[in-house]
Amino acid sequence: MKKLYILSLLLLATHFSLFSQDYKVTSVEHLQKDMTARKTILTEKVNGGQQCAVLRISTQNILDLQRDLFQFECDMGSVIRERRKDGGEICLWVSPGIKILKIKHSTLGNYILNIPEMLKDNVQSLNTYRINIVGLKELPKETLAYGKCQMVFFPHPDDAVLFINGDSIGTGRHTITSLSGNYHWMVKHPLYQTEEGIAILTKGNIDTITVNLIPNYGYIKITGEDKDGEEALKVYLDGEPKGNVPFTSDKLAAGIYEVVLKAGDTLKARSKMEVKRQQISVNRTDELRWYYERALNFNKRLIDYNSANDSWGNYANPSNEDMIIDSLAKTQRTRYYPITGKVTIQSKPRAWVTVDSVRYGITPVTIDSLSVGPHHLELAAGDYTTIDQKINVVEDEVMSYSFQLERACMATIISDRPDDQVFVDNEYVGRTPVTITRPFGVYSIRIKRSIYYSIEEEVSLGPDELEPTIYIPLGQTVHVEVGNKKANLYRDNNYVGRAPMELFLPNGQHNIRAEYGWTVGEIDLNVSKNCPLGDLNIETHMQSPTSFLKNGAFFLTGNLGFLNKGGKCIYGFNIGDIAQGGHAGWYFNIMTNSNFISQLYNNDFSLLNAYLTANENGETIDGPLSTYTGEQSLIRASAIFGVALKVAGPVYLRIGGGYGIRRQGWKTSDGSWAVVDPVSWRTFESSLGLQCCIYNIAVNTDVLIPLQEVLTGNKKLFEFRVGLGFCLKHKK
Repeated sequence: MKKLYILSLLLLATHFSLFSQDYKVTSVEHLQKDMTARKTILTEKVNGGQQCAVLRISTQNILDLQRDLFQFECDMGSVIRERRKDGGEICLWVSPGIKILKIKHSTLGNYILNIPEMLKDNVQSLNTYRINIVGLKELPKETLAYGKCQMVFFPHPDDAVLFINGDSIGTGRHTITSLSGNYHWMVKHPLYQTEEGIAILTKGNIDTITVNLIPNYGYIKITGEDKDGEEALKVYLDGEPKGNVPFTSDKLAAGIYEVVLKAGDTLKARSKMEVKRQQISVNRTDELRWYYERALNFNKRLIDYNSANDSWGNYANPSNEDMIIDSLAKTQRTRYYPITGKVTIQSKPRAWVTVDSVRYGITPVTIDSLSVGPHHLELAAGDYTTIDQKINVVEDEVMSYSFQLERACMATIISDRPDDQVFVDNEYVGRTPVTITRPFGVYSIRIKRSIYYSIEEEVSLGPDELEPTIYIPLGQTVHVEVGNKKANLYRDNNYVGRAPMELFLPNGQHNIRAEYGWTVGEIDLNVSKNCPLGDLNIETHMQSPTSFLKNGAFFLTGNLGFLNKGGKCIYGFNIGDIAQGGHAGWYFNIMTNSNFISQLYNNDFSLLNAYLTANENGETIDGPLSTYTGEQSLIRASAIFGVALKVAGPVYLRIGGGYGIRRQGWKTSDGSWAVVDPVSWRTFESSLGLQCCIYNIAVNTDVLIPLQEVLTGNKKLFEFRVGLGFCLKHKK
């Protein structure tokens, strides 16, 4: 299975590599404190309610218009896409355990992302991950218009360095006046994660950009005894003296540091400690010393063993102390505590406070245990517009935020039937009737009943009506009658049932037709929510034969034929079909008689194979003279295929061709047959005639000519045929 998976990945990569990629994925990181994936409504929608994960797609050096064109597919289940307000990131709700994310873009190219390879872990349910996409092409810097414009930067921390189009501008707040165009900005600080983006400046506008960098620093803290005998314990980080025990470092960039404890010049402990971002790494003096002494003793035993056993080679020697300390550092008891700050939140009116999907109560609220850095805040209060934005928590500072909530509309959405699905701006909100709370603005509301019936309208919510009822019907249900007749009903040429009945009509133009026997009635309707239809009573009247055939028909007739010379009637049948529209069709005709069938049954082909010929007076034309017995016989068989072309109304011209046999003979005393030549042939035949279909009755008449005999022998032979049968129109 592993080989198959690797082969599939290579094939996918080969397919996608055919297209140029103007971007790359720089990192995939686990956002441990992000609670986005715990939103119940979307978690239940993915793959039958399976608890899912969230991929937050962050784009850099890519314009907003291009960012919106990204499409995503994964190797497990479906992907639900959600645009987030905080930072313009794209949120993807996916199944846990996905490995492959296919990123498609119509202009920037396609990309295959192997998530476990970049993340070094598997995607877990109810966890959030950030995927960083960076454009590789330099963004256009064309001047959109002449004139000055400004962008104002508010970076945090204040000593972060601002770069515009790769050039360093300085630290702190900056107001930049420039021409219209696109500008790439970047904010850097050694103890924070770098942020970057695109500012699009237009003439006469002032763009304010607030950048709160995510902390990427922590502290090392060492507690416990502060002396070893009379000597103070000194702390060294990466070889530099930093202070005495108890010790708390300054801000340190996330990473691994060597920690050394000395009493005077005597080494008491040496270890390594990891600094994690936004956390304090704590260790005790006695624990550091215990692990160090354990490392020394273990190395000493290895050295002693080496002196007694040369097979160890150079493995056990004093230089192995570093290796052993590295190994023991992974097991020592370092504790981590978050770096927190204090936030106060007030609002008018009072509102529920939710930070990172955790509810803290009703304003005013003071939270003193939030980790430093940006957080997602939501304020919600009854009939007011929900506030959704980022706040920043700063270490050793009290950050105060005050908000004024605006009134919102509580709109009730109904349709012409209950239980229709409702989507607001492509977000599923429930089934009709459903009440939503939204701020003032214009929204796209879509009502969906099935894959066949849906409607979408733009609705404006404003202060004029705070609790509106929005009626968006997909159509109207009307009661249809056709007098007291159980007529067949057709909607837009599709059969829907028999009258009387309740008929659903979607919004738009429709044709309703009723048919009862040879009578028909129809009505054209324009269905809209502003024009109630009420009950419909359709009157029927006798329809024309032409309208009877406009959807096509099948016909079958029995045929009778006779020759202009020689007498003797023959029999047969005629089948055919008129195509939809009633303009043309086809037919097939077979004629024979009982003598021919009898010869086939008795396997007697003496007349068919006769070689003597005679004229109409009984005189032998070919062969010896014979005496006639007076017995006569006629065999006849004919097969004609042709087309029927509409001439006028229900009248059609019939043109066909085929093959036929007609042999009329007199039997001689010696048992042979003499064929009456003028009225016998075995040749190709053609026919020409007319057909008329009047409702369920079909009539046809044809003239048949034996081509070869007429053309070569100048025989004026014609076979006349008439037919009568029935006609059945096609179902709609």
